[in-house]
Amino acid sequence: MRAIIIGAGKLGYSVARMLSKDYDVYVIEQQPDRAEIVGETLDVRTIPGEWCSPEVLSQVDFANADLVVATTEVDEVNIVACLAAKAGSKCRTIARVRNPEYASPRWFGGNALKGIDLILSPERVTAEEIAKLVRCPEAVGAQYFAEGLLQLLELRVPPHAAAVGKPLSKIDFGPVLIAAIQRKESVLIPRGSDTIMAGDRVFVLARTGEAAPAEALLGQETRPVRKIAILGGGRIGQRLARLLEGQGISLTLIEKDRQRCQHLAGILNGVEVLHGDGADAELLREEGVGNADMFIATTADDKLNLLASLVAKDLGAYRTIATIRRMEFLHLVERVGIDVVLNPQVISAAAIQQFLRGSSELLGIHYMEGDSLHVLEFLISPECPVAGRKLHQVTFPRGSLVGGIFRADGSVILPSGKDALMPGDRAVILALPGARAAIDRLFFKSGLGLFSSPAGGKSQ
Repeated sequence: MRAIIIGAGKLGYSVARMLSKDYDVYVIEQQPDRAEIVGETLDVRTIPGEWCSPEVLSQVDFANADLVVATTEVDEVNIVACLAAKAGSKCRTIARVRNPEYASPRWFGGNALKGIDLILSPERVTAEEIAKLVRCPEAVGAQYFAEGLLQLLELRVPPHAAAVGKPLSKIDFGPVLIAAIQRKESVLIPRGSDTIMAGDRVFVLARTGEAAPAEALLGQETRPVRKIAILGGGRIGQRLARLLEGQGISLTLIEKDRQRCQHLAGILNGVEVLHGDGADAELLREEGVGNADMFIATTADDKLNLLASLVAKDLGAYRTIATIRRMEFLHLVERVGIDVVLNPQVISAAAIQQFLRGSSELLGIHYMEGDSLHVLEFLISPECPVAGRKLHQVTFPRGSLVGGIFRADGSVILPSGKDALMPGDRAVILALPGARAAIDRLFFKSGLGLFSSPAGGKSQ
């Protein structure tokens, strides 16, 4: 399969690295030094030249492309490139489009972007990820399934946790499932004999709102979020404030640009918009950031997000979240005391991969800890190989787990071996990468998984 990526910035690079496992990837980049870096570090073909130059585009042969992803910093370039690709082939197209106005009915009756299969805004998907964490502030990651009735929380275990050093079979976690454990660089689907250690990241699957007893055993202090301070009124900060409006949370947004402040004050309801510099520790102190349940740094400046989050933590903010775009900063930032770090490029690449893997059977897919743990939500069709069978009758691959079942009648169960998967159910499956091919064969009605590559494609 052939994929064409237009633009090799941070997002384009992340997408190229991800797709190179399954596609023959061509990358068009107009900055020669950037094109050289991509060509030297990834298994892709680079084409230096202007992004939308007809001469350059003719070198990649859109007619034989399966996928075109336009990730430049210019919305208009991404739109034109995808529309041009769509006009010349049957390929799928993905465009990075930051400006929501382009999807407005005012543009060509709302049809301007009809030729683009996925419109992706890294800022929007990042704001949505942060909003999930606001619902569970003690977690470093949170995902929701079964129309929000089932939650998967990622919790960091402190040394004082009651569960540390004990086999899972000896602990009563209540109505939850300890679905996976990450220890240093490895992830395992645990058994009863496995032991939780200090520093582990534990993935807890529970009906939404029922994880508190397990969280207490894992050393988590749960408290409601009543006050949030957001640094940065750009697209992430604005979108996040909009998502949190009307939820009974005291919201303060700090923005350095005065004109931007005036604009935000006019469109946000119930949000205190302050003009100020997030690098000013005295300003953060005066505005009561130390009393915040959450401090969230969303500016485009990684160093400012890092500095302001550390200052907020020192002032007393309970939880800190920082968006960091430079990959080399990610692990460093958590080590210095920031609670959660989110990378818009990683989140966006996962959204693209979810779109590409989607099907009528696979309703959703989330990649936890990079690509170390796959969490999938399948719709069980009558033709599905496991339909009507009890779980103990199915040979599931090692490194996989059926975590939850959402029945057609609206009930949610954490299953045992005696429960059956019935047509119309939704099943939440956790799988290590090595188990994915076998899981796909069990849950796709054709018996062939997404990891069975078409002719000409790369296999995993």
